[in-house]
Amino acid sequence: MGREHEGRPRRRGFDAERLERITTHFECRYVAPGKIPGAQVAVVRAGRLAYWRSLGLMDRERDKPVTDDTIWRIYSMTKPITSVALLQLYEQGAFQLTDPIHRYIPSWRG
Repeated sequence: MGREHEGRPRRRGFDAERLERITTHFECRYVAPGKIPGAQVAVVRAGRLAYWRSLGLMDRERDKPVTDDTIWRIYSMTKPITSVALLQLYEQGAFQLTDPIHRYIPSWRG
């Protein structure tokens, strides 16, 4: 992946200026205040990359920036995988955020 593979946002149905707000958001709220050392962010639609950014540092001690080919150690993948699966089901209309939980787990009624 990386910027050389970045799609043209408008061709993917996105506004490039609005996508850049993601960069600003992550830089200002997470990287600059030190909440996270670095990140890579991608927006994909219909299997096509519309936006990709590498932000911050991959190694704070050595002051090495995140690059497009940075390899990340990911320890717990349960939450991200479950979140993506739920978002896909939501997009397909399988549930609404206002649905009562007992609709899916009857023992939780009341």
